[in-house]
Amino acid sequence: LYRDPPLVRPNGRARIDRAGPVPDGEAWYNADDPDEVCDENRFRCAVEWLEDRRDSDDPWLLSVNALIPHFPLEVEQSYYDRYPPEEMDLPVDYPPVDDHPVVDQLREHFDGLDLSEATLRRTRSAYYGLVTALDDGVGDLLDALERTGQAEETLVIYTSDHGEVLGDHGLWWKCCMYEQSVGVPLVARGPGIES
Repeated sequence: LYRDPPLVRPNGRARIDRAGPVPDGEAWYNADDPDEVCDENRFRCAVEWLEDRRDSDDPWLLSVNALIPHFPLEVEQSYYDRYPPEEMDLPVDYPPVDDHPVVDQLREHFDGLDLSEATLRRTRSAYYGLVTALDDGVGDLLDALERTGQAEETLVIYTSDHGEVLGDHGLWWKCCMYEQSVGVPLVARGPGIES
């Protein structure tokens, strides 16, 4: 939908500014959600499901839809601490040098220009921490498959719906055709997949 002039995303700047650590155990992605099929952390729920069906011969399909890494860029302190902000890279092409009018409208929409270096580094620390939290959740699932004797006969596929621009080119979230937004992982392991 084209809007002229483009609207500024409500609270876009605030969502960037509040990126950072939260106390361990208090992250939004670990909160119980009674509206979901599983009313607790998705990875814990999936591990329990795998353990419950360890003795079944019935075929199965399990889809675990992780929300991380995603805004809000708030991550548990223990994950955040693995990526000290002072050691983080800065966004590519920030401030941006290209000036395509459509991309400029996206920049206005997300309201993520003119951020301090400290904010840019903090957002990256939080995002990388969220990626590590996701890696640990996937690791828990793979460990459960091994522990329950289901690993050798289970095809595991990992992918995502979009990337994160994370300030590169003065942009945030997705919505653009830069590699940071459109490049997604696709990893598979299991029967018929060569290592």
